[in-house]
Amino acid sequence: MMERRGERYRRYLSIAIMLFSMLGCAIGFSIIFGSVWPYYQKIDGSASKSFLGFIVAAFSFGQLLTSPFIGMWSNYRPIREPLIITLIIVIIGYSLYAYAEAFNHGGKWVLIISRFIMGLGAGNVALARSYMSSATLETERNTAMSLLASTQALGFILGPALGLLFQPLGKDGVRWPATKSSFNLYTGPGFLGALLSIINIIMVVCFFKEYTVHGIKKRLRLRRLLYCCVNGGRGEETKPLIEKQLNGENCTIATGCKFCWGRGG
Repeated sequence: MMERRGERYRRYLSIAIMLFSMLGCAIGFSIIFGSVWPYYQKIDGSASKSFLGFIVAAFSFGQLLTSPFIGMWSNYRPIREPLIITLIIVIIGYSLYAYAEAFNHGGKWVLIISRFIMGLGAGNVALARSYMSSATLETERNTAMSLLASTQALGFILGPALGLLFQPLGKDGVRWPATKSSFNLYTGPGFLGALLSIINIIMVVCFFKEYTVHGIKKRLRLRRLLYCCVNGGRGEETKPLIEKQLNGENCTIATGCKFCWGRGG
């Protein structure tokens, strides 16, 4: 008895959503590399390269702080919760980055704070690795983890490339006087990153379902039991019990076995 095609499809869909989360995190790390220095210079006329180093490093520092706690959180709660919360945090960081120029000379501090906040949300990388190991069977795990690492590398490559898409907007771009900001070469990556995170949240809310290897194996064992019981002539009395088990109600495989092979049989 194998995993049903529909269940396998839904499990693979959830894995694909996790891969998209990893891709978005990697893009968020590298998308600003092509524009952050001139953006910083535009905000602060006395820009220094040493402070630029802090802006770039703030992301990794934030990620370092939150990754262990996010991993612990996912041990006790459904993984969907920390994933959505971290994506919301990432959106806040991207938004601050895009509006940093509205803060005039204080904008350089907004840049470093925004990058730090993005890093706090990027702790969901721990969720992606954890989920990939728990939602894949032993025969799939090596491929899944390799695919996760490749997705992260792809994000590092795509980030700067996506930043180039905003080159035609130039330094001024489209100004929004009401917010003292603009959509231009420098702020475009921030808006794009926020949009990708919003799409990711929609995907998680609408399509993501958490699977574990333990749950998959349990359901397969129950189906084998049902198959044996039906073919053994006791399907009518055991089938309702096993269906309850498949639906998550409180009964055990041992109880089902008692119906099949018990009664002195």
